[in-house]
Amino acid sequence: RSTVIVDQLHLVFLISTTLAASGPFCFSPEVTWSSPVVGGLPSVENPYECQQICSDSTACDSVTWYDEHAHPHSNYCEMFLAPDPNKEIPCTNCTSGPESCTCSGGYMCSLDINQLIDLVFSISSEIVCSELCYKNSDCMYYSWYTSNSPSLKDTCALLKGCLERTASTTCISGPSNCMDTDILDSEFPLCFFIDSTWNEDIKGVANVSSPYICQSLCNDDPFCSSFTWFNSLALPFPNFC
Repeated sequence: RSTVIVDQLHLVFLISTTLAASGPFCFSPEVTWSSPVVGGLPSVENPYECQQICSDSTACDSVTWYDEHAHPHSNYCEMFLAPDPNKEIPCTNCTSGPESCTCSGGYMCSLDINQLIDLVFSISSEIVCSELCYKNSDCMYYSWYTSNSPSLKDTCALLKGCLERTASTTCISGPSNCMDTDILDSEFPLCFFIDSTWNEDIKGVANVSSPYICQSLCNDDPFCSSFTWFNSLALPFPNFC
């Protein structure tokens, strides 16, 4: 009996070690960025813990986690803010990815025939739906319908894009990849439009860190009725309202 118990403990150890090494599904192994590092912490046992540390920080949206075999920093969590995807470089005994594999909200995307790739039934969690989309090269967005959905219960819609978005309390939608994606509150993107602006005369404000601050600035200006906010990756004017 003792031999069986030891074997079982060894199996549990191997499984947990494998999960830690592989990391979240949205992570890429053996790569990091040459972008500026905003912080780092030692004694971080796995990439999931590294993700949580980043998520709790106001100046981090991506991480690289180095395992117990890494040198010179083992079990180390390295944090980045908007790393340049063009500055990806190789690393050893490491894995990198966003602070969260999901950046979703309570809204539905249109199931238009030109957008819908597939409907997958009996999907009981958003994270499974998100992973299905991430691993499908054609999928850019997903919508997961919860068990409380009046129509498509526990169903995952894999989509080429997300058009005609409507608010929902029984459906959660999000992009397949959260890298370089600004995670906003649940009201986004119901009254915001992505990747579009107007060809008009403008008044601009620099160093605006979120679209909500930009919206508030517009609201306080009697001559402003609409705005465009450029995120930290925008060129030539990052964080510009």
